[in-house]
Amino acid sequence: MTDTELRRSLIDGPHGCYLFCGEEYYMIMHRADELRRRVVGEDPTLSSFNRLYFEGDQDPQTIRDASLTMPFMSDTLLIEWQDVPIDSWKEEKREQFCRLFDELNRSREVVVLLIARQEFFDPGTDKRPSPRLQKLTSCMQIVRFDKQDESKLA
Repeated sequence: MTDTELRRSLIDGPHGCYLFCGEEYYMIMHRADELRRRVVGEDPTLSSFNRLYFEGDQDPQTIRDASLTMPFMSDTLLIEWQDVPIDSWKEEKREQFCRLFDELNRSREVVVLLIARQEFFDPGTDKRPSPRLQKLTSCMQIVRFDKQDESKLA
């Protein structure tokens, strides 16, 4: 998914599971903030009830349990997971997460956002995506924020 497709998705109403990765951490966090506002709203009081935050290594059951939380005065719950150590996942764990994300992609009540900084996940390049990235494309919407040159930033 490109940044343009992501922006369109945010306007239409985000749903399913997203993985934000790449070198442009500023853009990752900027788009994560937009997604967060679209899902849980602007009110900090209500958003704290409808956003579950995780960091670092987690097991699939923890994320599954979080997904069972009912949104409060909202239609949607956001599960946000930062510093996801995808590169350290063994094949079995990746498969467990993919099955979970497949289930959550069918839900209209839960949006999952994974943010994988470069030190925790190497997505490869557009021309040569990493094998881990290729395997995750089947179970989530992946948005790469690759390094931008001066002409694209202007």
